Amino acid sequence: MKAAQMDKLYSKLTPHEQAALAFEAIANNDDGGREMIVGSVEHKDYRCTHWDFRSRLLGLTTLASYYALIYWKTRTCLAVVGSKYNERGDEADQKAAFEFLDALIAMECALHEVCAKLNIDVLAVKKHARCEDEYTPDKYGNGELVEEYVGLFMGLVGVNEG
Repeated sequence: MKAAQMDKLYSKLTPHEQAALAFEAIANNDDGGREMIVGSVEHKDYRCTHWDFRSRLLGLTTLASYYALIYWKTRTCLAVVGSKYNERGDEADQKAAFEFLDALIAMECALHEVCAKLNIDVLAVKKHARCEDEYTPDKYGNGELVEEYVGLFMGLVGVNEG
């Protein structure tokens, strides 16, 4: 289909349908399709809270949600491989358990660093993630992994460190 035909088709869809198609285009790395869909979305003027406020609040909510997801996934994986190691004594299970533990510690250090940079109470993020009562490890030395998480977390909030 030609671009003009696609634009006409997209403009007949509801905003929810357009959003679903844009989401799929993003998942498929289809920048052209995404741009065409976004271009067909009706534009409106709104009076709302300051954009910086809205985008930061959304970013912090996204950070807490993502932190919860990876925190609990990693804790679950650690529990599974730790249990396997306790049953079988397999060194591969032990190595995997240490890797998950390293990831948990790096996430924790990164979260503390990001919250300090953004002047956010780390406990607020952990409350959203439902892990405020969980074990908090001490600082850890795997700087590369911590920096990877710092970059990821800052990007979720919309802060690009240069």
